[in-house]
Amino acid sequence: MREKLIAVVLAAGKGSRFGGSKPKTFLKLYGKPVFWYSVQAFSQADAVDEIYLVVSEEMGQVALRMKSKYFKDIKKFKKIIIGGKERMDSVYNALCEIENSSENAYVALHDAARPFIKKELIEEIFKKAIETGGASCGIPVVDTIKIVEDNGKIASHLKRSDLTAIQTPQIFNIKDLVTAYKKTKEENLFFTDDTEVFSLIGKDVFIVKGDKDLIKITYKEDLKTAKEILKRNGVPVAYHVLKGM
Repeated sequence: MREKLIAVVLAAGKGSRFGGSKPKTFLKLYGKPVFWYSVQAFSQADAVDEIYLVVSEEMGQVALRMKSKYFKDIKKFKKIIIGGKERMDSVYNALCEIENSSENAYVALHDAARPFIKKELIEEIFKKAIETGGASCGIPVVDTIKIVEDNGKIASHLKRSDLTAIQTPQIFNIKDLVTAYKKTKEENLFFTDDTEVFSLIGKDVFIVKGDKDLIKITYKEDLKTAKEILKRNGVPVAYHVLKGM
């Protein structure tokens, strides 16, 4: 029996650094909400069996309306899940929903603010996760990184060639990730990245080469970059009208 892959697209963040009255993942890019691009990419990947979208409680009703409008032709889409206060809480809520999947099940956790995931990269990460139990994608760090103390003094000089900027999706064996997340609850631990959570139970995570186009929309100026990426890679024909951008 082949391994099952469940995709969880995380769109529950408030995007405080982005600003505005609406979460950034609900904004429009060529007539489609930002989170749609991730859901669509996962739907096109042959390895993906099911897709879930995690949103905040405040955006739950909005998400349901958008689901009816934008996801009606995406057969793999299963459900909208209400997230929690922090990213970890949102992931945990999703895991509670899907943890009873088959023994061979894996979960792909993906930030909706990274809309340009390609199906080929999803397949590559999944293949590595099957081999190792956990995998992510990442790209080499371009900037020189320093560890700096509160007073502004450089505390440590990091070797750039040893550093990788982690992206998503990150794919893990579901049973193992659930075990790791239960440990965070028991020990009241806080993390912002799931590879760290996975390491709590002594599991290694392996990196495959990521994609420079897989940017994370964090600030308003990132929307301009996102539009440029879409133009370069080809905007879906049905959405060339710029209304709602």
